[in-house]
Amino acid sequence: MRGLHHVCLKANGKKEFDKAVEFYSSVFGLPLLRTWGEENTSGAMLQMDGIILEIVAGGEDSTPNSYWRHIAMHCASPEEVDAEAARLAAMGYPTTKGPFSKNLGGSYPIHVAFCEGPLGEEIEFFYAEETRQ
Repeated sequence: MRGLHHVCLKANGKKEFDKAVEFYSSVFGLPLLRTWGEENTSGAMLQMDGIILEIVAGGEDSTPNSYWRHIAMHCASPEEVDAEAARLAAMGYPTTKGPFSKNLGGSYPIHVAFCEGPLGEEIEFFYAEETRQ
């Protein structure tokens, strides 16, 4: 095993699929690598620095729109966390928690904010002290 290849977000049908692909490609600038299928079998892969975000239409059923707890976007500074949360809030994607700072495990200082994405998924903006260069 070489590591994590991709994470997958399940939309609830083609309309939500299109909305999610547009959001992640335009808001975060993720390049579209490939698409496949049609209507409720549609899928797409977008490139995120070293990992792929897969989005699938997933069909129209009663399952939740997204299966992940949250996706964390790596930020270069606490100020970038704050700015990204404010940017999404201004676009109509509300901040649900934060921004705030805390220690994980006592000696792992972080600064984070959580926003709601287009399918109701949580998007975390994450800065860890150890990433400071």
